[in-house]
Amino acid sequence: MSKSQKILTGTLWGLMVVALLTFIASWTSLRIEEAGVAHANPTRMDELPVLFQSPAFSLVNQDNKPMGLDDFKGQVWIADFIFTRCGGPCPMMTSHMARLQKTLAGLPVRFVSFSVDPTYDKPEVLKKFAAKHGADEGNWDFLTGPENRSTLTVAAGMKIAAMPAQGESPIVHSVKFVLVDGAGQVRGYYEGTKADELKKLAEDAATLATEDARP
Repeated sequence: MSKSQKILTGTLWGLMVVALLTFIASWTSLRIEEAGVAHANPTRMDELPVLFQSPAFSLVNQDNKPMGLDDFKGQVWIADFIFTRCGGPCPMMTSHMARLQKTLAGLPVRFVSFSVDPTYDKPEVLKKFAAKHGADEGNWDFLTGPENRSTLTVAAGMKIAAMPAQGESPIVHSVKFVLVDGAGQVRGYYEGTKADELKKLAEDAATLATEDARP
């Protein structure tokens, strides 16, 4: 066998060894991933654990109707924290909430938008905002309060970041959506601007609503 043939043969054997090692590594990785998925597929209760109890509140909605935590008892609800003068993510969040409302139509799920600008967002302002964004007010309440920090206190109690305007600093708030069960317990947080998170929220809300409706 010539020198060039020996080099070619050695190269081919080397390539075969690399290919075999790559196949083994890929197969091992796949098995590890499958095992990981199997262990990461818990029961439905584990997927939606009870995080904590929502705080009590006493607010009014866009029709100036008094609303509190007990008014949502027995129904799953989805909440977000927005304000009508927001030039950032609030319009997108509200549009996404409107789509969730349509997706979950027919299920006992309610929707709640807490204003983090209660000084400006009076009931009549929220009423116009709801109409502008096509909200079905049959099961969607826009809540505000008589004091500057009333809804901000609710945000803090639900572990949602929200800060009032200070000087030249604008209002700051989280874009998270909050899933709450019929007992007023927080069951999950979801990014209100991401499609995949909103899809998961719709699925989880439907699951909770179905479970809560069982005798």
